[in-house]
Amino acid sequence: MKILKSLSRKEFMSQFGTSDSCLSFFLDQKWSNRFTCLKCENLKFSKGKITYNKRCSRCGYDELPTANTLFHRVKFGITDAFEMHYDIVMSQQGANSIWLAERQALSR
Repeated sequence: MKILKSLSRKEFMSQFGTSDSCLSFFLDQKWSNRFTCLKCENLKFSKGKITYNKRCSRCGYDELPTANTLFHRVKFGITDAFEMHYDIVMSQQGANSIWLAERQALSR
């Protein structure tokens, strides 16, 4: 990702260090043109049950900004997932799952 390559870790953390900033980024990227419901392809929506979610006005599907993305259903925090992605992109030698889990202090 070009955006990540130009950011130092400190800049990255100041921009994406909170769940709100990560979800806001997804919101801007995913629905910048328009919302389309994943279930019924309706274009109209209202606020979802949770902040940043959008609820389809036709079928009532409550969609997360991370739905159908690399970060869909992650089992740990979105900020950890963003930081892992940063590590993968910036790594010169590649990154395996064990190294990433140790770096983020995540365990099974």
